[in-house]
Amino acid sequence: MRRRVLGIGLAVTAVAATLGASAGVASASQAAAHSQIVLAPNHHLSAKPGGGGRPGVGGTVWPGWSSTNWSGYAVTHATPYSSASGTWTVPSVARTKSSTYSAAWVGVGGFNDATLIQTGTEQDWVNGKAVYAAWWTTDAQGYAETSFSQPITVSPGDSINASVTQNSATSWTITLTDSKTHQTGSQTVTNYQNSGLSAEWIMEAPGIGGRQSTIANYSTFPFTASRVNGSSRPGFVEADGGILVQKSTVTSIPSKPNTQGDAFNMAHGSSQPTAP
Repeated sequence: MRRRVLGIGLAVTAVAATLGASAGVASASQAAAHSQIVLAPNHHLSAKPGGGGRPGVGGTVWPGWSSTNWSGYAVTHATPYSSASGTWTVPSVARTKSSTYSAAWVGVGGFNDATLIQTGTEQDWVNGKAVYAAWWTTDAQGYAETSFSQPITVSPGDSINASVTQNSATSWTITLTDSKTHQTGSQTVTNYQNSGLSAEWIMEAPGIGGRQSTIANYSTFPFTASRVNGSSRPGFVEADGGILVQKSTVTSIPSKPNTQGDAFNMAHGSSQPTAP
């Protein structure tokens, strides 16, 4: 079993990217505020001994890790990972005094190292309006959120199916489908290599203009049908879960996993939701 590595804390330079259309609740100028949204590898605050292990192998300490930008579940056992997929419901965001941001996604890499391929949805409160969008990115794009060439309109309550899949040593396919609108975005990334050291299902506070954003006040929502390496369940245990800590306060927290080890609920704030 590979051990988690602390202190990644990578500095990421904002890279301009234009996201696709929002869910009809923001103007073009407000959507343009997304032009410098950047994801990043996990900024560890701590990882407890045995975090991410199986019972009797690596322990089941909860939470297994904490971060200044990630919350959710990450698996590092049974590497390498050649794919990750999952389903989630786009959460609605509540009004906040200032602009706040959140990115829900699935991906491979980035927990232990700098290689990271991912796709997801954005749920933000920007300039007094809610903004929703779909995106993909990799470390080769500087982690900048990038729109799919196919138009995808994302709204709260939509069911999202997303996956990243390795085709060969240097080729990956990224796919995101909105089950409500039946819109699908697909992107093949070539000449790209990923370590495959981890797979993740995450709610993130992304970087904005080179700075760490404050997580948006999103509603509770589920991650379900999580899979790795094709059809295998990731087998989540409690120690695979991690919390987001901003200004010494827990601001985003997952539930304990379900009994099948492939689903959990996410909640804004510090009160842990019940398991699905």
